[in-house]
Amino acid sequence: MPEHTRPESAIFIADSNPKNTVEDSHDSLASTIPVLPYYGVDYSTFSHSTLIIGGETEGISEDSYKFASSRNGLRLNIPLIEGVDSLNTGMATAVIACEIKKQFVQAWSKMKKEKVEAELNT
Repeated sequence: MPEHTRPESAIFIADSNPKNTVEDSHDSLASTIPVLPYYGVDYSTFSHSTLIIGGETEGISEDSYKFASSRNGLRLNIPLIEGVDSLNTGMATAVIACEIKKQFVQAWSKMKKEKVEAELNT
C-alpha cells in the first residue's frame, strides 16, 4: 500500500468504532490513531487523500493500521443509530465521498465568489 500512495497523501481509515479504543486484535495500534466523525475533517486542505475501507467480514487489516499510524492518519467514524454496528463498504464509501465532494464544491464556490468580489472592487 505505501508504494501506491504519494508521500504527501493524507491517510484516512473508515472505522465503525466511534471511540478512541478498539476491542479487536489491533486494539493497541488502532487506539493510537485519532478518530473523528467523517464530517469533522476539512478534506479541501489536502492535496492528496487515501481512504482505507475494510471488508465487511474482515474489517481493517493490521497493515492498514500500521500504515495509517506511520503517516499520522485519522480514523473516520460514520455515526449510526443504536443497534446498527456498521455500514457495508459501498455505503461507507458513498457517505464519505459525498462529504469530500461537498467540501470541494463549497471551497470552489467560496474561491469563485471571492474572485468575483475582488474584480468588482477594482
